Amino acid sequence: MDAARRAVFYIGAHQDDWQLFMSPQAYTDLSAPDTTIIFIYLTAGDAGEDPRWRRGRSAGALSSIQFAKQQRIEPCTPQLVDMNGHPLQCYFIANSHSYFLDLPDGNMDGAGFESTSHQSIDRLHEGSISFITALVDDSAYATQYDSWIDLVATLRAILDQESNRTMQSECLIHILDPRVSRHSDHRVTGMAVIDAIANSSCYSLAMYEEYIIPQLEPNVSGADLIIKAGLYLFYAQTAFEYSGKIEQFDEWHLSFVPRQYRTQ
Repeated sequence: MDAARRAVFYIGAHQDDWQLFMSPQAYTDLSAPDTTIIFIYLTAGDAGEDPRWRRGRSAGALSSIQFAKQQRIEPCTPQLVDMNGHPLQCYFIANSHSYFLDLPDGNMDGAGFESTSHQSIDRLHEGSISFITALVDDSAYATQYDSWIDLVATLRAILDQESNRTMQSECLIHILDPRVSRHSDHRVTGMAVIDAIANSSCYSLAMYEEYIIPQLEPNVSGADLIIKAGLYLFYAQTAFEYSGKIEQFDEWHLSFVPRQYRTQ
């Protein structure tokens, strides 16, 4: 990447967080010719279900990017990158880099799911579990985070590696606001980002509302609305093709599409 480029981060717990809650802003950044967008997903979004669901969600996130960049919707091959001693899948599409940590979904309340031994980033943060293990299909990416500090340090390693490629004095990180988030994974992902950038002047935050926005007035319209709908629907269609699950097309999910609200 050219050292003069701008780096912008979108960090979420789940593979549809940026499409539903941080768009059309994410599309604006993807469309900027001088910008590299770095997506980081902390959990696999597995919901304790069949692995086809998490595979579909990850593929769906990449489909959203391919749609935004006017590319074919097709499977991508990851590159293995090492961050803080952890092997991660990273996908390079046009001006975007997508990192998947693939940690177990924590459920709304942070208690996790029986199928993944009730592991969650919430429980790791509070210390009720001493480690958390990535959900992967390829043993090359098998890894375990031995503490909250280990997870935060890994996140910081990604931020620093990507931001060091630019000449920026400060990089913007988009997250869901942990102060108002209702889903445990959303809240704790935001907390991990805040811990990762503590005592650094290199990063600033843009924060967004999540589940409350259907109660607010629609504020996305025109071409922005069409693009945002496309971002989400290509994600949802790909997830469906992998898993057969159609829940992502329900009225509740679609109610987020005509809305985007910043808290900061």
